[in-house]
Amino acid sequence: MSMQSVASPVYSFTKPRRNSLTHIPGDEGWPLIGKTLEVLADPKGQVERQSKKYGLVYRSHLFGETSLVLLGPDANELVLFDQAKQFSSTLGWGAILELLFPRGLMLLDFEEHRLHRRALSVAFKSGPMKSYLADLDTGLPRGWRNGRRSRDRCCFTPR
Repeated sequence: MSMQSVASPVYSFTKPRRNSLTHIPGDEGWPLIGKTLEVLADPKGQVERQSKKYGLVYRSHLFGETSLVLLGPDANELVLFDQAKQFSSTLGWGAILELLFPRGLMLLDFEEHRLHRRALSVAFKSGPMKSYLADLDTGLPRGWRNGRRSRDRCCFTPR
């Protein structure tokens, strides 16, 4: 039995129809590209301008998807703690991050996320982290010296 089959209860999320979010203030920008180019050009400035105009909760259109932006500590607490299981990381980030980090911890939802986080947490305790740092302190300088001498590519893992 795999970890996934144990920890992946079925939650049904239905993607909202685009026009079902029009009651939330915002500007979706140009057809198809929305606000994507503005965000890529100046992410912080774009969020600041939109939040000044629409408030801490607003609607936008980025990377081909209608999205909601929730800003501030209360919104962060609501989304990140998500006691009611209303927000899916998989559906929220999957389209963008699934290509880079297939089934990455950030993309897992609810119990499955907790199970994997607990399993990984052992590697990030103080003892193992100090051990990794000691290995990096000795290995990286040796690798850089050898790499400079041989003009070979730099490897961060043993060959």
